[in-house]
Amino acid sequence: MQVRAALTATLARHRTHTGSRYYYRPGKDPLVRVHVDPAHAGDCVTVRTQLRRHGRWTRTQNTCVVLSATSSGRVVVTRAHPDGTRIRLRTLWAGDARNVAARTPWSTLIFG
Repeated sequence: MQVRAALTATLARHRTHTGSRYYYRPGKDPLVRVHVDPAHAGDCVTVRTQLRRHGRWTRTQNTCVVLSATSSGRVVVTRAHPDGTRIRLRTLWAGDARNVAARTPWSTLIFG
């Protein structure tokens, strides 16, 4: 029997946040911390980002964050973030024989 693993993603370096909306100063690079429980050291957690362009979300990048011995990892979202930029982000873990795949809900990063 498979059990769903607990996947968490925490955003840092923001000015403030309300629900799933995180507000950043233009040019500030957000930090994303991820953790999977139970431990899955060495596994890959995908950080998926999308950029809001012309009224649509367009995929910009998928980044693999390799989990440490404590089943944690981090990545910095580096890109030009001018005033008015909107990015949405979620994390995904593929699962294994013991645990069902997991994903976090979308979070929106707003620069300005």
